[in-house]
Amino acid sequence: MFEDGLLEYLLTYKLSQDHLEIFFSAVRPRSGFSNNPTAAQFEAAYKRLLIHTEIMTCSESANYNDIQKS
Repeated sequence: MFEDGLLEYLLTYKLSQDHLEIFFSAVRPRSGFSNNPTAAQFEAAYKRLLIHTEIMTCSESANYNDIQKS
């Protein structure tokens, strides 16, 4: 791919396991710091993480003044 000119460089960070480690380090405290959570514990921790992330993010099209009023 490099010889054909399809790629100029390779983003090796995208191939690393850091993304999974960051994800699991965020899930772990929400599952009671268990190294071996059950499927139900993992699902509950994952849902809490999704909700927390959704609450912390704000739509780019939202008006800041509207957010302060609510």
